Amino acid sequence: MQKRSRKVKNDLVVLESKEKKVGMWGIFALILIVFGFIIAPLLPGIFDNAHSSGLKFGSYKGQPIYYKKDSKFAKYVNYYSSLYSRLQGNAKNINTDYNAWYLAFMKYVEDVAFLDLIKKYNFYISKEMLNKNLLRSPEYLDSSGNFSSKRYNKASDYQKVKIYDDMVENILFSNVKIFFNSNLIFPDSLFDLIKDMSTVERHISYFFLSYQDFSNKEVISYAEKNLNLFKRLSLASIRFKNMNDARSAYDKLLNKTPFEELAKLYSDDIANFKGVVSSDKYYFDLDLNVEKKEDLNSIFSLREGEFSKPIKIKNKNEYQIYKAFSNVNNFDKNSDRDISSVKNYIETYEPSVIEGYLENKLNDFLSDVKFSSLSQVLEKYQLSLKEEIVNLSYNINVYPNTLKELVEFNNSKSFYDIIYGLKENSWSKPFVANKKVYLFFLNSAKKKSNQFKEDVKNEKLLDNFNIANNGLITDFLLNKKDFVNNFNESFFALQNFSQN
Repeated sequence: MQKRSRKVKNDLVVLESKEKKVGMWGIFALILIVFGFIIAPLLPGIFDNAHSSGLKFGSYKGQPIYYKKDSKFAKYVNYYSSLYSRLQGNAKNINTDYNAWYLAFMKYVEDVAFLDLIKKYNFYISKEMLNKNLLRSPEYLDSSGNFSSKRYNKASDYQKVKIYDDMVENILFSNVKIFFNSNLIFPDSLFDLIKDMSTVERHISYFFLSYQDFSNKEVISYAEKNLNLFKRLSLASIRFKNMNDARSAYDKLLNKTPFEELAKLYSDDIANFKGVVSSDKYYFDLDLNVEKKEDLNSIFSLREGEFSKPIKIKNKNEYQIYKAFSNVNNFDKNSDRDISSVKNYIETYEPSVIEGYLENKLNDFLSDVKFSSLSQVLEKYQLSLKEEIVNLSYNINVYPNTLKELVEFNNSKSFYDIIYGLKENSWSKPFVANKKVYLFFLNSAKKKSNQFKEDVKNEKLLDNFNIANNGLITDFLLNKKDFVNNFNESFFALQNFSQN
């Protein structure tokens, strides 16, 4: 009896011990679950500090200082560390870390100052220059150093934005640095050259012919050589979003369903709910919209009251059925409407026809002026001369611009090339721009002092001349001997500087 009692007691102790173990493991598992799903995700935020994603810069009063790994400051530290490592060699007396950090910090402060200067003077970068530099980004170049569309497409949107932002910043900073070239010492004659350039002017006479001078006679001649383009037909149409709807509507038309009824059913054009609206269409109008030439010809073979089969619209998966409300009309040289339509077509799609005509007319003028007086030839062509003064303000705004009616050419390199390439008392070749064709004449130079005019003799302009001087210095260093192009290249980031 005692043995059995002891055995039961022992069994109860073992059972109680097992239950305790199971309970302890359950609690431990519960702790793991709570930690894994609730506490662990919060740990980075709980223990996060400046050095968790950064590098140690140094310390101040015993407290460590960190900087971000991918920051511009980190790039500067890496650059100067590498530079000092190469310079140090076997020398042991150079504090590489201190020098690298010091220079990186100074460079970073300089960037902050540059950024402030950029904002203050509203600097900008031309789209052309930015795109040119982006195409040269190392991230987009292949092993041969050429732009690779594959590498460009592989870059993520984040990478592209970062490359773009870095490029904008770097180009702006490099241009701002031109301001600080004054440590270079060059002869005074170089600075005098800049000051003298403020007095360089070209006094020109000019006139122009515009697109409005393209005569109706020429318009009619063009139309008669291209009669097919200017056939006209009064049409209405129903647009369908897919071929099935178009075929269904076409079958109904064949079964005598009125075109107007189908227009109300299918068309998105609210006007068709009030009845079909027709309009005159020229052959060239539909040529822009119809995909196949045979479909276009089938439209212009319709007689009044006839309708076309479903016709596919160019560059879209849509279809149209046309109904003719007149017979085909050919170009009428006595119709102002037809002449106006032809002229609009030429201006839009064949501008070289007009420009060629105007250039030929101006070349005739140049031929006549060789054998007759200028006044006689001007009277013959019913032209009058205008006057302008052109100075060296091209695209830089260092000098006050003198252009008035020709101010649209302020940033035109082609214009300045023509004017500053002219000899005295000579005419330019016809110059095409902005739907006009110009002739320029360089008048005799007027004697003029090399001293500054009163209106440009002020401290602000002298500062700007110093900037221009730096542009010449760059030109001098690179031995380009091409002031205008280099000056423009150096200061493309300046915007209305002389007005600030």
